[in-house]
Amino acid sequence: LGATMNKANTGNLGYIPSEVLIVKINESGNVTRCEKTSKPKNVLILEPVIWGGGKSYHEILYDGEKWFVSESDISIIPHI
Repeated sequence: LGATMNKANTGNLGYIPSEVLIVKINESGNVTRCEKTSKPKNVLILEPVIWGGGKSYHEILYDGEKWFVSESDISIIPHI
């Protein structure tokens, strides 16, 4: 399941299916925690981010906490 081709912006809603890896990153860019989502969920996109190697991630609000998810694992929910 890949992301839609829509460009994500701060404040967009996104959809994450179950079994997707989400990570927490510290200020140094190191992963401090990772989890797999247990069920599909709509999330708020806080900020699109690009890290080394050109890999794109989105900072999201998931269960009241800030996490990062790979751009390829989230679908942008279009505005109606």
